[in-house]
Amino acid sequence: MPKNDRKSRNTATLSLRSPGDLLAELPGLLGYHPVDSLVTVLTQDRTLRCVMRMDLDQIDDEAADRIISVANRAEADTVYAVVYAKFAGEDLPHHSQIDDLHHRLDESGVHLADVLLVDDARYWSYLCQDLRCCPPEGRPIRGGTPVLEAERVRSGLPAVVESRREAASVYRARPDLEPTPDALRAAELLLSRPTEARGRIAVEAVRSLAQLLDDGQLGLDPVDDQLDDTLRAALVTLIQDIQVRDLLLGTFASSPGSLDGPVEVLIRAAITAPEEMRPRIAATAAALLAADGTNPVALWAMVDLAEDESLAALVQAGVEQGFPPDLVRGTFAEALPTVRERLTAS
Repeated sequence: MPKNDRKSRNTATLSLRSPGDLLAELPGLLGYHPVDSLVTVLTQDRTLRCVMRMDLDQIDDEAADRIISVANRAEADTVYAVVYAKFAGEDLPHHSQIDDLHHRLDESGVHLADVLLVDDARYWSYLCQDLRCCPPEGRPIRGGTPVLEAERVRSGLPAVVESRREAASVYRARPDLEPTPDALRAAELLLSRPTEARGRIAVEAVRSLAQLLDDGQLGLDPVDDQLDDTLRAALVTLIQDIQVRDLLLGTFASSPGSLDGPVEVLIRAAITAPEEMRPRIAATAAALLAADGTNPVALWAMVDLAEDESLAALVQAGVEQGFPPDLVRGTFAEALPTVRERLTAS
């Protein structure tokens, strides 16, 4: 089932001189070069609030409602829409759908600043008829390495790839990298501890693994560090308890700063977890990804790995209804005192 990607960066300020600058940066935001897609960029006071992607065959009234809902929740004042499709050199493709979308957004009070078509490193505007700035042959997207693409690599995210499928393949299950049986047996001994102690151990396991990642001491393939194996086994075992899961989400959601480290740890733990343990930790990873809002491809991959976990279903519903990451993060943080009370009482 195709997924709609939605990505938020509440702190990114756009310094763009032309539509070509915006188009050059979009792959760095998404992590891949979109094809046959509608990408919607929402801003507030020139600050990037959200980027959404959907398949072209999904551009309908429901898609317009979804964009309007997200724009309202993100308090966006301006929307840019980008169509990635082949251009045969006559009328711009999907023109009637774009006209309908423009009309719906205009009726709702959402300002659609421009709609651009991108094909083969050139772009055209659906709204501009001035041949001086929008010639029939289109305009080139600026070259060089975009700023946000370089930022991805520096921050440890996967480099921009050629397709969404390729981007998602990074997050496939890796049963060949499961924790060893000895590590899993040792982790089972932790289940005899009080629930509160198990929660603390799970939180510390995430912090320790995140520190190893930050220090550059932890790779994914192969995973051969015994400390990593022990910590991953402890994490995937303990997080099967919903109370431990909720403590972990609340703890990191309420911590100041970036969620990059805990998010990456949970992703790695999910894709290398034993099959029977994978859904719950994948759902936890999806929830923290929704609170982070910077990697929609990983979010949907984790939702898929979570199978029928109820938390993943709630995350999917919230994202599709336009709940911004700061609201998701705040929800988990606000629940933390109640979670701690339950843990102490159990």
